[in-house]
Amino acid sequence: MIKQFVRLAIVATVWRRYKSSIISVAALLLFWFVVSFFHGEYISYAEATGERQFLAVSFFIKWGLGMAALSAFILFHLRAFRKSADRKENPQASKKEHLKGEKQKPKTQKVKDKPEIPPAPKPGDEAYKASEDPFAALRDKPKLRSRADVELSKKGR
Repeated sequence: MIKQFVRLAIVATVWRRYKSSIISVAALLLFWFVVSFFHGEYISYAEATGERQFLAVSFFIKWGLGMAALSAFILFHLRAFRKSADRKENPQASKKEHLKGEKQKPKTQKVKDKPEIPPAPKPGDEAYKASEDPFAALRDKPKLRSRADVELSKKGR
């Protein structure tokens, strides 16, 4: 029971993540199979009838269609890769804008617009003690003692 559930969860995760890749590869392979099938049928017909004058053209058409399908496959995946990279760069963009295909330019902040950060106060300064540092009092102590040290000093008296 658990083994089947784990297998189903893995398959669902892989399908969800690689769905477009799986479908596009299957479509490319199916297209190549169909083109090869029809080309093979034409070759059988040309041999049976003895008309071999368009045999070279059929090979050019077959390889041309194969190259066109491969080019479309590559362009599809490059476009999908760019969209995923844009989403990673700009996670605040709404889903509607990605569906429309609009690209948002990332906002760049000029160096002049950055506020200056004052330097951190150094230990021993009045500004350091007055700062909102909750551990400032502990840092100024000469020696830090734990509860056990306090109990031992009480018993040792």
